[in-house]
Amino acid sequence: MKTLPIIDIAGTDFLVDLRRMEFREVANPANKITFYDFRDNGDHLVLLYDTETRNAYGGPGKKLAETGKVRIIRLQPLDQLDPFTYMLLQGRQDNRLQQLQRAAKLFHPSAESCAAQRKKTK
Repeated sequence: MKTLPIIDIAGTDFLVDLRRMEFREVANPANKITFYDFRDNGDHLVLLYDTETRNAYGGPGKKLAETGKVRIIRLQPLDQLDPFTYMLLQGRQDNRLQQLQRAAKLFHPSAESCAAQRKKTK
């Protein structure tokens, strides 16, 4: 069985679990950051990270400047964080890879999807 890759986020180790679409803290597996908390900027992922809770920042002001408590974390794209599992998911017949890709793009919608959404609401 393949071991999950580990990534350091602001001094805390997390397991990269593409199948469950989350990062799990190594020392505290109950502490999870889902891929829905990230923004995909094409060549990297962005996360507002709360250093006190060791999780995604959930407070107001998504344009919050980096402070001592909240840090802006930049990570490699999902296919580079765990290339082996990413390749396996590409070959699957279910839609897990598409869910994964959509999760990382939620907070950074394309111009096309924004235009389509505006048409639906009119």
